[in-house]
Amino acid sequence: MLEKAYQLLKKNYDHMVKIRRYLHQHPELSFKEFETAKYIANFCLLAKSCGKKK
Repeated sequence: MLEKAYQLLKKNYDHMVKIRRYLHQHPELSFKEFETAKYIANFCLLAKSCGKKK
């Protein structure tokens, strides 16, 4: 199970770095992360797996 998680992380590493860099380039104040919330919601819709169990 842990090995599968490592493989998934390794496979998606570049994309995760891209997301992190975008969020750090567009900071928002605490409790006022409206654009961040939109970005994550869009990411989840595109991934079609956020919050869903397979």
